[in-house]
Amino acid sequence: MATGLTNSAKNAVRKFHARKNGNLSFRLPLRQISRRFLTQATIRPGREKILSVGVRFRQNWVSCIMPTIPYQAARPNIRSGDVLLFRRACRPLSWLSAAWGRSIYSHAAVTAWWGQSLFLLHTEQWHGGEIMLLSRAVQRWPGRIDVFRPLGLVHPQRAKIVEHVKRATGQRYGWRSIARHAWHATPLVRWLVEPPMSDMANGDGGNAVCSELIARAYRVAGGVDLVPHLSDWATTPGDLARSARLERWCTLTQGGES
Repeated sequence: MATGLTNSAKNAVRKFHARKNGNLSFRLPLRQISRRFLTQATIRPGREKILSVGVRFRQNWVSCIMPTIPYQAARPNIRSGDVLLFRRACRPLSWLSAAWGRSIYSHAAVTAWWGQSLFLLHTEQWHGGEIMLLSRAVQRWPGRIDVFRPLGLVHPQRAKIVEHVKRATGQRYGWRSIARHAWHATPLVRWLVEPPMSDMANGDGGNAVCSELIARAYRVAGGVDLVPHLSDWATTPGDLARSARLERWCTLTQGGES
């Protein structure tokens, strides 16, 4: 046993190297496991299979966790047209939006580069369509903004998507879509009425909610249906998070300039 360690550190090392019935037994807290799992364990000869299985488990386990990256480090890797999903806040409408979508997300936006500045485009309750510096948004909601990258999208498609969302700036919020969401989310209606699956049910493309605006922009301007078999107005932030066309990348925390 290494010298110069505190008693708690010695106990942690003993537990980490403990064997039970010939198998490795990891008893450290999850945070310590994520840092030390199969990096400090002593593997005896003939334990290669255990090591291989453990490495695969660690890769699969870590891949389910979205890494948290400071804004300054993530900024150069964010491209126009990336999707931002906001985790629910302690507000009734935010919790209801997340509950309707059966997820932790209650809001959605799109990123856009203009010169050397990085913005987000979205439509929000009481404000409608607006533009905001992404750095300001991260300062207001640190650790609550997740970045999703579209798969297989080229630059011209991204530019068209941003232009489509930009045209919604100054428009009113789609309260009519909120009312329809609330109607379809009521228990009896949800059991008896199937959700609108055809994009023909989108209507005239007027005022929209956040996720509806993004789904419409990707489908109309980018030629990509993020949530097939579901109309744009019925799309929630949770549906976008589950889209096979979007890849989770990271969660943004404070740090950096606009």
